[in-house]
Amino acid sequence: MNPITDLLLRIESHCAKRGITESTFGRYVVNDGKFVGRLRAGRSMTLKTLERVEAALSHQPRRPG
Repeated sequence: MNPITDLLLRIESHCAKRGITESTFGRYVVNDGKFVGRLRAGRSMTLKTLERVEAALSHQPRRPG
C-alpha cells in the first residue's frame, strides 16, 4: 500500500473515532483545514509535518520547535 494512502486511512479512522472532521484535524495538527484534501490531491508534505501528524495520531505531545 502507498504510504500516503495508509496515512490517509489512519487519519480517517482517527477522525471517525474522535467524531471530528478532517478539516478540524488539519487545523488542529498543522493549522491547515485543507491539509487532508490537499494530501488526497497529491500534494507532498515536509518531514516535520509528517512528524506532527504521526504525533497526533499516536496522541504524543509535539516537541516544541
